[in-house]
Amino acid sequence: MMQFMLNTNSGEIEEITSNGETENANAQASVPESANANAEAENRNESTGSSLVSNSSGAAAAAAPAGWLTMLTSVAPFAIIIVALYFIMIRPQRKRDKEITKMREQLEVGDVVTTSGGIIGIVTGIKEDSVVVETGSDRSKIRVKKWAIQTNETIKDGD
Repeated sequence: MMQFMLNTNSGEIEEITSNGETENANAQASVPESANANAEAENRNESTGSSLVSNSSGAAAAAAPAGWLTMLTSVAPFAIIIVALYFIMIRPQRKRDKEITKMREQLEVGDVVTTSGGIIGIVTGIKEDSVVVETGSDRSKIRVKKWAIQTNETIKDGD
């Protein structure tokens, strides 16, 4: 809490320290002549040499909630946009990724699959991270990674 005092005799603004002493806060304050006249009239009525003591903590306390509110109103639209993008884009994509991963883990020999390259075939062998797919009427076999399996077109009873 800072307190200031206007010394009407010299026209200087002085800062009151915590131990009650004053320090010169401004070299020379510009005070209108009417203010000087009013200050001299108050000096005659008061025995002290100072007529105006201001407390700057009251103004700072009133400005603090307004600053917080201003910050909230400027950040809130961005937060709403981020939350909306999460529910519109990120969450559904993660759900699809989980379904595709589950489908790739549940592949069985005999399933009809389509790869990401568009090759359609029947699964003839499954290893840890790859699948052997038999394609066409000439029974050519292609080994592809599990991540390349796009869809499983086999209809199962549980589906």
